[in-house]
Amino acid sequence: MGGRPTDWELVGRDDDPTPGDLDVLKDWENYFRRRADDADFCLSALRKVQGNVHTLDLDGSWLTALWGRIDYLADALLPEKAVHEGTADAFRTFRGALQDIQHQADQALDQAREAHRDKTAATVRLQGLAGQSAAKPSDSTEAALRNSTQNAIDDADGRLRRAKGQVDDAAWRYGVAAQQVVTALRQSEESLGRTIFAPPSPDRNTSSPGQPSFLHRFADQALTDIYVLAGITAGTLRGAAGIGEQIDLMMLGAPELRGPGAAFALADGSAPTGLADAYAFGANPYKGIDFGGGRLDDSWLFKTYDTDPAVVGSAKGKTLRSPNSRHTIMGAKSGPAKEKNTIILPGLGSAVDEDIAEIAAGRAKWNEDAQRYEINGRTYAVEPSGTIMPGSGSGFVLLDRVEYSALKEIVKAGGDLDKCQQFKHKPDFVENPEKIQRVYELYRTYYP
Repeated sequence: MGGRPTDWELVGRDDDPTPGDLDVLKDWENYFRRRADDADFCLSALRKVQGNVHTLDLDGSWLTALWGRIDYLADALLPEKAVHEGTADAFRTFRGALQDIQHQADQALDQAREAHRDKTAATVRLQGLAGQSAAKPSDSTEAALRNSTQNAIDDADGRLRRAKGQVDDAAWRYGVAAQQVVTALRQSEESLGRTIFAPPSPDRNTSSPGQPSFLHRFADQALTDIYVLAGITAGTLRGAAGIGEQIDLMMLGAPELRGPGAAFALADGSAPTGLADAYAFGANPYKGIDFGGGRLDDSWLFKTYDTDPAVVGSAKGKTLRSPNSRHTIMGAKSGPAKEKNTIILPGLGSAVDEDIAEIAAGRAKWNEDAQRYEINGRTYAVEPSGTIMPGSGSGFVLLDRVEYSALKEIVKAGGDLDKCQQFKHKPDFVENPEKIQRVYELYRTYYP
């Protein structure tokens, strides 16, 4: 994949607000998919052994012990398979979202470049005209030219502001999408730790480092915590790969023992003999990969808000999270249309974050009747999960179901109404052309 743009200063950014390499993310998806496949393969091998274990010439106590050990290993592999499939799916979803989000940011940056060039050229012209006007103060033609040149500068400034808002919107969508991957990893770790091993000792430091980078968190936590502390460890996998190694102690003293590994011999040698190393560390496809400087290390990516104990209302006792991306213009592309919908205008993401922080700190007004918080001229609800729901107020646009559905179609079509075929046939749209026009104007205001 080609390198990402670097001239983000045109939209007030120090670096790329939507970093990430689609090919590398595909490698991550494949990595976790292989872990799930390995667990599934090993699980099948264990079940095959279990199906043949009755042919071992062992007395009842040893047979019971062997059966129990196989059950233990199988029970450990089941959640391993499930959580890695879930994590792989999360990477696939993020990869699909990232492609669209990066396109939005890059397109806005292209518009900013054009506006910057136009402004620079117009500024140079205006400076030249200023010198001429000193010599010809009463020349009406020169005055009109100065006015038109100033208008060109103002127009370019407006386009730059819109481009910045679009990039801010893309950055916010990026944070929401990437946070879902992080959440999937955390849930995987918690699930494996809960179902397979005892919880970490109280003296173990489980806190996350401040502003962790994408590479650090995934390489250090995912490949260490998940696979060593909370996953099927190399030692356990060696037992699964060569069950004789795990059950030798149980089988010692059995007079009819047919040698180490006898149980897996019943599986026709189908056990993956080198699974332990390949599973945990040996098949890591990311060692030495150049991430091209792309990191998910912006502090807002992992930003959550723990509420003050004194907070009243629906936020009490919750960890608050930013609104879903369906509440943005571009996020409407994949968002469900509801009877009432709120769109947060591009460029307002930072203000919304500040509002959430105020709610968490207990400085927002709680309206018991409306079940809403009021802060800085805007209202918010809080879902049981802690996710913030924008309501109404400054910078928010309210849409009904038809309007939101129309916006969805317009975003999908890239603003080309001729491509919105449903507008010509679906009754909701045919009967409400004014609603289509309203959201089309909204879209074109920020995505001209």
